[in-house]
Amino acid sequence: MVRGFAALLGTLLAALMLLAAPAHAQFANLGAGQVGQPLSVCVLRAQPGDDPARLIREPQRFDCTTKQTAFGPGDYWVISNPIGKLSTFDDPLVARLGSVWQQRLSLHILFADGRLATMADDNRGITKRIQLGAIVEYPIPHTHAPVQRLMWHVEGAGNLRGIVIGARIATKAGSDRANLVMAAIYSGFGGLALALLIYNLALWASPRYRFQLAY
Repeated sequence: MVRGFAALLGTLLAALMLLAAPAHAQFANLGAGQVGQPLSVCVLRAQPGDDPARLIREPQRFDCTTKQTAFGPGDYWVISNPIGKLSTFDDPLVARLGSVWQQRLSLHILFADGRLATMADDNRGITKRIQLGAIVEYPIPHTHAPVQRLMWHVEGAGNLRGIVIGARIATKAGSDRANLVMAAIYSGFGGLALALLIYNLALWASPRYRFQLAY
């Protein structure tokens, strides 16, 4: 009976591996859930009295060459390259970036018609925006004017890996597909871990070797 159960678990493990393989391939293509157009960013150290409406229109003030981690911890403005994409009701856009340590994060969106939209979050608010794969995602408001630039105000940045990393602009549909793939990957590996646990417990139930429980 135990041998039959072990054989059944072996078959289950093989099936899970086959199911996980396509998801893993998609995972590699997506780069840990990253989809859409990658954005290059430049950095400016924040100063008291900075005006975001003015700074986002002065990209020449930002440093585009120094490695982000060289700036150290602190408060920063991070601006993107020109974008020129339209966020509509039928095809909404989202701004995505990797989750890093900071105390507060604000996103300023400059549209081609001159309008500026702002979304600000503390640490608690940021956690509500995190997608699968440790991606922070902000919805881009629907408008008739294309998105010109994005600019983040990062307060209390730990800057261990960077200030703003993996910045991208993507469609909401692409983001949903990335989340679905990440969910499949997590489920596949979770299933493998559970199957291995049950398999080893089943082996222990028969020969009862003392090392089996520790293993």
